[in-house]
Amino acid sequence: MSLNKIDKFAVIRKRIDQLVREQHEADKRCWNLELDTQIGDTITKLFSNAFKEASEFYGQTHIYISVMGNRVKKDILGSGGGWHQDTRIKPQKKWFVYLSDVDNIQRGPTQFLNIYQTIFIKFLELFCFNFGNRVNLNLSNWFCKMWGKHAVHKKGVMFSADTRLIHRGTPIEEDGFERYALTLYVYGKHTPANMTLTKIEL
Repeated sequence: MSLNKIDKFAVIRKRIDQLVREQHEADKRCWNLELDTQIGDTITKLFSNAFKEASEFYGQTHIYISVMGNRVKKDILGSGGGWHQDTRIKPQKKWFVYLSDVDNIQRGPTQFLNIYQTIFIKFLELFCFNFGNRVNLNLSNWFCKMWGKHAVHKKGVMFSADTRLIHRGTPIEEDGFERYALTLYVYGKHTPANMTLTKIEL
């Protein structure tokens, strides 16, 4: 689905610039943009269809959300800090919207493995006693880079993924480019204790 009918991305990018703080992680992030006094209504409208899809995915009439905005520059590991899963067992789906054109692999698109590739990598990691959500082995990283499918899109194109699958934000290679994006985190019955979430009734 395209959100390009009304170009509000410059406004959102400017607000992200105002909110982000310097961090040690791979990108700069601001959370709960759905509650922001300046762009909250715009964010909620952008993701209105995604709320409905999430309700169907979790099979319930209310969901818990947080919209994260981030800005990623060149010469860092990439959004998310390398190959990882958000969760290993519990269902989780995210919706993404680039706020700048990420229309080639030099601009740091998100990259995903499929279910079979994810299972293979997890077996490799478990064999070497890695029980966490992050991919640590050099061999595993080599397979991930070879197999991963790039989510290359123009700004405003929404896409979603089951983030139990191994994925990463690829490092930006283009000089001077900054990748802005929104990510909709959605939860059903099982919500993380360390996040501030907004309840959406449908």
